[in-house]
Amino acid sequence: MINSLARSSIFWILKIIDASNFSESELQRVCDILQNILVDYFDSKKSQMKCEFLKEIFRRGPWIGEQLFGFLLEKCSCAKSQFRQVEALDLVTEVLKSHGSASDKASEKFLKSHISKISHLIKHLVTNMPEKQARRAAVRKFCGKVFQMLTTFKFSSSFVDTLEEDGCAACQSQLGDIFVALKKQQV
Repeated sequence: MINSLARSSIFWILKIIDASNFSESELQRVCDILQNILVDYFDSKKSQMKCEFLKEIFRRGPWIGEQLFGFLLEKCSCAKSQFRQVEALDLVTEVLKSHGSASDKASEKFLKSHISKISHLIKHLVTNMPEKQARRAAVRKFCGKVFQMLTTFKFSSSFVDTLEEDGCAACQSQLGDIFVALKKQQV
């Protein structure tokens, strides 16, 4: 009951923030608070934070996900546990969902600005593939979604170039057909 009240309160606070005309510095303060929460989430196995709750924050406040996206990409590759790392891929996917429209120039610019971090994360994931089958499947699913988005925005070539030769080899061996399809889409 207490957790439910806390979640509801945070969602109402986010509604108030969205409805108000806060300055950039005040909005940045909100992102800083959430970033500190995410640091605890990634670095502590004892964190009580639930992935679904964080995804809902990004769903309700896409601007928060945009602000924290680079940080999320970095923390995914250095999370203390594979469980948190794979769970965090859902958070990255949630932020990317709000940028899925190829006709949107802002989405194109957003994705382009993060290609190097995305390629670093995927290279890290495929070279350190989780041992558990379910987690490996989650990594493959995540990579497939990212590759689809890269293809939609015609960033396949930029991504593969950023991935470098060893990253390409790792993607080829771990992802197979998914990666081959991306390479065929290079423009």
